[in-house]
Amino acid sequence: MPETFLVSVADNSFLADGAYQIGPYVLRGRFKASNLSLAGAERAFGKEDRCRLSVGGVLVSWPLLGVRGLFTTLGGFVGKTGKPDFHGNGCEYRSQVQPDSLIVFTSRWKTARGLRIGDPVSTLYRLYPNATFHSTVVGDPSGWWLQSGSIVPGMPSVQGELVAHVVRQHVASLRIDIDGEGE
Repeated sequence: MPETFLVSVADNSFLADGAYQIGPYVLRGRFKASNLSLAGAERAFGKEDRCRLSVGGVLVSWPLLGVRGLFTTLGGFVGKTGKPDFHGNGCEYRSQVQPDSLIVFTSRWKTARGLRIGDPVSTLYRLYPNATFHSTVVGDPSGWWLQSGSIVPGMPSVQGELVAHVVRQHVASLRIDIDGEGE
């Protein structure tokens, strides 16, 4: 059996100070982590199999690990000369795009409470009795919020930090919303 990887968000943390773990990719503090970039994710996961432009950033995937993610920035790109590169993109400037969200989708992944990809929804209910279902909102597909937190500490706006997507009554994927680009 392949190695099992953990996907977790520190319980009861505000996103700004949260700790995220996606297998070997560990981020401590949303805006403080030195590996908060596509380059940092590559150091943890290896070179991605695919990097393509998408609305809002770049989509990358590591299919053998069962990971895909959206990396983006709210700023521009700085070229090797130190001047803005208005034609650059995140696939080219890997250290200048941050993780917005990462999704895991193979059975080797589990949460800190033991929920695995492929588990029946009854296991989700048992392990996360306070999980709440949220319909699709702009940018985020529907899913079960296993853990949620304030987008900005002290503000009432809340989002799902660890979200389970269920297909045919089984957990199909887990998404961690990091919003490292600084929303």
